[in-house]
Amino acid sequence: MNQTRRRVNLLKKKMSEADHAVFTAELGRELNARSIVLKGLVAVRDKYSKDISAKEKEETKMKNKLKDFTKARRGLEGSVYTLVDKIFRTHGADRAAYFGRKFEGIDIRKIMDESDKIFGRDGTGGDIRACLV
Repeated sequence: MNQTRRRVNLLKKKMSEADHAVFTAELGRELNARSIVLKGLVAVRDKYSKDISAKEKEETKMKNKLKDFTKARRGLEGSVYTLVDKIFRTHGADRAAYFGRKFEGIDIRKIMDESDKIFGRDGTGGDIRACLV
């Protein structure tokens, strides 16, 4: 498209400088042909830009919907997230609200110290395993 634009501009410049009628007519025909091609290319680009914009809006809407669904599912009393969170709290590890509900520092140490009771050993036991089964 940029090449076509450059050619159109060059043809316009040559037409203004040309003094021979046949040469001017030939330049005019090429200019018209290139202008038509350029309009077509611009129309295609605009269509693609619209499609991309629509898909980006749809993607944003779906991401927000997924985020809302995740929040709602996590907040339910009987959800796995809530049950596992309760297990961690019984062993002294609480998610820090000021770190985006992630385990930090001392809470990780508490989980590691109690890992056999929380997760079980060799595929047996563990509070989380009992909760999920």
